[in-house]
Amino acid sequence: MTLNDAIIQCSETGECKIDIEKAKKTWTNKCIISRWHDKYRLYRTYYKRAIALKVTISKEDAKKLIKELNLIEVPSCTFRYGSEYRLNL
Repeated sequence: MTLNDAIIQCSETGECKIDIEKAKKTWTNKCIISRWHDKYRLYRTYYKRAIALKVTISKEDAKKLIKELNLIEVPSCTFRYGSEYRLNL
């Protein structure tokens, strides 16, 4: 099972619905939540940062995952209003 299995409903545009419990179970160090202003995206990468999954999620779902997985915020060096949330390894 991977993070892809946590996607309940996904549309071409807009936010995707995710199963928080499945996302927590399948979360690895290859999973990232990115933030740009108030838009949140969920990523899963392969080896050498190739993207395996990239979906937009709701702010509420992102905040739940950040809190429950105790993710740390890493500010962007390039963008003023951007950051990433990752596992604290």
